[in-house]
Amino acid sequence: MSEAGSAFERPIRIEYRPSPRMLVLFAAMHLGAVAAVALTGGSAGMKACIAALVAAVLLRQSRQWRSALRDTAPPILQLDAGDQWRLLHDGRSERMSLGTDCLALPGLIVLHLRDEARANRFFILAPDNAPRDALRRLRVRLRYPIATGEP
Repeated sequence: MSEAGSAFERPIRIEYRPSPRMLVLFAAMHLGAVAAVALTGGSAGMKACIAALVAAVLLRQSRQWRSALRDTAPPILQLDAGDQWRLLHDGRSERMSLGTDCLALPGLIVLHLRDEARANRFFILAPDNAPRDALRRLRVRLRYPIATGEP
């Protein structure tokens, strides 16, 4: 019984890289937005402007995704035994606090973390960008925090 408790309390470390499945989903959503604009009853000039705006947003986002996928030292999310969050990146260790807008489903976890300056950061964890065991342990820890003992 003590073995299970110690495994539950071990720190959870997740090397954060964007999920390839989520990237494909975001691209499909942008292309769907362009298709929806094309099917509206507006003028051709308005359709072209909106489609160009959506394409520009997709291009900008794809450049960010590409650089994140090539990052040799991606950020690491760490949750320790005292339910303290840390973001380790570029040789820095930032203390984070868990926000209220988190979602933990079997196939998706959305973490809302705040740094000490109260800036919001969101991390999307899917089965293809984090180890299965770490995601399982994280879902349990989000549901049953150790520090407070409350469900």
